[in-house]
Amino acid sequence: MVSYGHLQPVRVQFDDLDPMGILHHANYPRLLEHAIAAYVAPMGLAFGGPKPDLYHVIREFSIRYDAPIRGYGDVEVHFWTERLGSKSADMGFRFVSTDGKVVHAEGVRKHVHIDPRTMKPAEWSDLARSIHDDLARPAGTD
Repeated sequence: MVSYGHLQPVRVQFDDLDPMGILHHANYPRLLEHAIAAYVAPMGLAFGGPKPDLYHVIREFSIRYDAPIRGYGDVEVHFWTERLGSKSADMGFRFVSTDGKVVHAEGVRKHVHIDPRTMKPAEWSDLARSIHDDLARPAGTD
């Protein structure tokens, strides 16, 4: 249970692991994408077809690894909107154990919404703004 944003379970598969049995660092961004896609799909934003709200590019991605995810199985991804601009958004995220006791990694993903025809920055739609508003982290929360 989280007081802001969304907590989405994702599954770490055997082939996500490195030779030591630890989730490979390159797989964290992919699992974050899986979590976000699972959240927005029921809202009509599943991939495939012309959906302008899905067009965005990652401007910056930073992550700090705190405790390795060992082995395959479920992990929770907590994500939220830190800042919403007219054409961009900053989303915070953390990977946590299913019991919520261990923070495995945390970071920020900054992305820019683009127009699929011109490939230039574009204003968010009302739907996208609504989704980001629902995920907003209230000021003063950790």
